[in-house]
Amino acid sequence: MSKYNEHISDFYQKQKLYSYLKEINVKRNLDGEVCSDYELIITLCEYPFYEGNKRLKLYYFGVVDLKVGNLDTIFRLDIGINDISNRQMEGVKYQVIENENLLFSFYCREFKFELLE
Repeated sequence: MSKYNEHISDFYQKQKLYSYLKEINVKRNLDGEVCSDYELIITLCEYPFYEGNKRLKLYYFGVVDLKVGNLDTIFRLDIGINDISNRQMEGVKYQVIENENLLFSFYCREFKFELLE
């Protein structure tokens, strides 16, 4: 298994436990005439969520072609991450899709995640 696939597999193991959307942020740094790529930060939690519970924080870097659907209700998320590095799309390694409710989709250069206590 490649390191990319291991990273995706590790993510899927964590997502099983924390699969409800708590927070979503999109940010971009601007400095003079220079601007960075978009970064998407998603926080997932268990449901019901109580202050002090663990959360899974996802960081996506180099986000392009972001599409966001209706986020008005509580859904269990099923985030799929596909390694598309073999397609040779400049600056893109992954395709990310929320499969269950089509809440969001995008491409990104890199991602990481961490469990918050």
